[in-house]
Amino acid sequence: MKVFNLNGDEWDRTEERAGWRSKDAWVGHHIGAELLGGSMYELEPGDRLWPYHTHHANEEWVIVLRGEPTLRTPEGEQQLREGDVVAFPRGKDGGHQIRNTTDSPIRVLMLSTLVAPDLVEYLDTGKIGVRSVAGWSSGTECSSASSLTGDARSSRPRPAGRSGWVSTPTTRCADANSARSAGTANCGVPAKAILREVIDAPGGGARQ
Repeated sequence: MKVFNLNGDEWDRTEERAGWRSKDAWVGHHIGAELLGGSMYELEPGDRLWPYHTHHANEEWVIVLRGEPTLRTPEGEQQLREGDVVAFPRGKDGGHQIRNTTDSPIRVLMLSTLVAPDLVEYLDTGKIGVRSVAGWSSGTECSSASSLTGDARSSRPRPAGRSGWVSTPTTRCADANSARSAGTANCGVPAKAILREVIDAPGGGARQ
């Protein structure tokens, strides 16, 4: 059996953009997971993980490994502590975002089911991303109110079985009803090129 230590410092990706500085480890991939995704994140002080979003096909959990992250949900914001576990149900009631408002790095483990297709909704902007079994759909420019837009996961292909998505080229859509798709815990992984469009921030950057 494969083993991955959550107290170690083995990372698969580093995000250096201001406001989104983090490191993530593809835990599910490292232990050979197939049905569940798992990604560990270490987030720098003052920064955040992914835009505020929810999944309509996948349930996600966050487990606090280190520090006191601030969790945003539809109920407002609350500070978590080490050992806390929170489940994010499918649909708008499961909206979530993690921020670090402390002076030290925080570390969390994101777990999720890996159901495809999935629809990811960015609740602050009304934008939507769609993931099919084959990955994020590609090549479509969308502008009408019934198109879907991209999610915050990396446009680089990633191994299956991690928390986040295995992405293929993505669609770029302007409003709340255009289409695209992807596979790891689903947040975990923000797709950098699409993230720039979704949050209008420089650089790239969950999956969920």
